[in-house]
Amino acid sequence: MKLIITLLAVLLVSATAANALPSYWGLRGVNRVVDAQPIEANQYSVGLFTQGGISHDDRTAVLNGNAFNVEDTEYSATGYLAFGYGINEMVEMAGRVSYWWNGYKRDLSDSTRNAGTGDWESDDALTEAELSLKLGFNPTDDGEFWLGFTPSLGFSVSSGDNDYVVMYDPGTDGIWYLDDPMFEMRRAMLSSGKYNFGGDFLVSYDADFGLGLHLNAGFHHFSQQFEFTDRRRDADGNITASEEVDLTVDDNVVRIAGALEYQAGVITPFVEVEYNRYLDRTEEAGNGEKYDETAVFDGGFRFVSPYGLALDLTGSMALTEFDPEWSDLGHGIYQGGATPTDEEREQRSPFPGGYPAEMGIGLNLIFSSVLLQAPT
Repeated sequence: MKLIITLLAVLLVSATAANALPSYWGLRGVNRVVDAQPIEANQYSVGLFTQGGISHDDRTAVLNGNAFNVEDTEYSATGYLAFGYGINEMVEMAGRVSYWWNGYKRDLSDSTRNAGTGDWESDDALTEAELSLKLGFNPTDDGEFWLGFTPSLGFSVSSGDNDYVVMYDPGTDGIWYLDDPMFEMRRAMLSSGKYNFGGDFLVSYDADFGLGLHLNAGFHHFSQQFEFTDRRRDADGNITASEEVDLTVDDNVVRIAGALEYQAGVITPFVEVEYNRYLDRTEEAGNGEKYDETAVFDGGFRFVSPYGLALDLTGSMALTEFDPEWSDLGHGIYQGGATPTDEEREQRSPFPGGYPAEMGIGLNLIFSSVLLQAPT
């Protein structure tokens, strides 16, 4: 009987502490969504958050006068080392550093392409650091309904061979030709830009029976720098013209994200949705639609223990379609014989942080001092 009572007490404490664990921002939350309630005063958490993605993209190649279809595959891996600390009952601070790896596998089933490029390119770097703060309060004094605000600031700390563009070193294969930059990838960059800043308003309902509902809505600004040589080629692949491009692209983004979780003992299932609207991408794609948004759905399970450790298993899928022609920095216009303006190149620049992978899986390992509070 004593053992049963002890186990029930452990389960109860684990259930109450599960929603006090960090998101991958370092702030208390789910996975990508932040809880409006701060972590308890003088409590801390540290977590290693990892995500892997895979995407299959159909592309049309025109090489040496031949046109054919290929299906290339993109891979991505992301790691966050995040830390959070409760300053008092209303204020929490957090920081994280990011590591990105991007890979690209070409479909070489056509002999024309097989003769010109290898089948694989990849690059990686320690990419950026992010600092954030959370201010939260409980207006109903019931410990369940919370409102908050979290400002954030990030900056590039890229350690890759090239600070900005993945796979753009002399002698490196492009998607089609040697030495061409590979902007037409879902995540062609090794950071989300030189710097970013913004903030989110937070609303949460953390019910005493284990249900958690969270909503984040805010505004973020990103600044990216692109330096590359755009090349125009004839039907045989020979360079007929080139243009040096040095471009700063600023993006203002509205972010809305929501999460639902339920602490069922030591296991917490959860689902999340995140939507980003890029306000400066105003050019229409020709069919009345604009290429100006991304959306991703994810879900998973969080497993907690009374020994300070927690484990997350996650899965994700993109809810919006990727179009490489709207991520080529105007190369398609230049290849067609015109000279794109800076505004046209900006409209066709990669999104800061990249485009979500078609499918992804994740594994998070977390330590939290909150979980060490054993029942008495």
